[in-house]
Amino acid sequence: MKLPRAGLFTLILLTRFTDGSVGDGHQVYLKCVGTCIVRYDCPREPDAFGWIFGECFRCRHTCIWRTANYFTDVLHLSIPQFYGKWPFTAIWLPIIVPVPIHEFGSVVFSILNLLTTYSLYRTVRRLHRLARLKLVWTAYSIIGIMMWSCSTVFHWADFWLTEYLDYFTACAFIVFALFTSISFTIKKLQNSFKGKIIWLLLFVILFYLYAAHIYSLTVFFDYGYNMKVCIACSLLTASIYYMWLFQQWLQRDHSNRQSLLYLGMLLDFMPIFGLFDAHSLFHLATVPLPLLMARFIVLESAYEMRRQLGSIKLA
Repeated sequence: MKLPRAGLFTLILLTRFTDGSVGDGHQVYLKCVGTCIVRYDCPREPDAFGWIFGECFRCRHTCIWRTANYFTDVLHLSIPQFYGKWPFTAIWLPIIVPVPIHEFGSVVFSILNLLTTYSLYRTVRRLHRLARLKLVWTAYSIIGIMMWSCSTVFHWADFWLTEYLDYFTACAFIVFALFTSISFTIKKLQNSFKGKIIWLLLFVILFYLYAAHIYSLTVFFDYGYNMKVCIACSLLTASIYYMWLFQQWLQRDHSNRQSLLYLGMLLDFMPIFGLFDAHSLFHLATVPLPLLMARFIVLESAYEMRRQLGSIKLA
């Protein structure tokens, strides 16, 4: 069965298995890391802060590649994963920052996403003050900036806190994207007092569900459950936009369909797999999405303003 694009987005963004992998469970690795703990007084928890820099990072990084070479040279097997991730060549920038870059590709591409999302924010801020949902689109872009900032920090230095921030902000963005899709496609929510009450209740309900979800993860971080929740939200968001897109395509004439083409490209953008690991290349593939979204918002706002002015003239 072909996975819809929004579900694929969430799956690659959130999938990370840290309950243990073949590499970090092998005796060669365990013995080597045990030496690191004794020699450099490194923490016993694999996701602790002490592992992300200094001699502890160097020692464990050496253990990872020593084990990887053992798999390929002695066992004649492929390189295994460690803590749910493939081994990366770390990049040291001692003059700039003491913490080495753990996943260089994902860091660079997360920064690019951050820049394009900031461009989306600036575009939204320039919308007419009466543009519908200007505040919602502004919040959407701000949460996106937070998400990609946390993604950059997490892929630069992976430990428990940066991991939590990465997951929690990604989930916040996905849930708010669902709220945005409903707000955008159902104009009645902003056009009447009753609609505004329902709109407010929708926001409160989604915020409560998000807060309850995050709280449950702080008690016990269930990666599978978190992934299912976020995929469900993303699929629902994509379905709402697809239904709205189909409806609007039938209703509008050719000259007013330009903004719909940008939304179509946005929903149809596929990740590319190749030189870097799949996760980092997915981050590269998502770089243009905020730019497409910005163009869509500008064109759709202009279309709505024209419709509004036309209604006023007729009245």
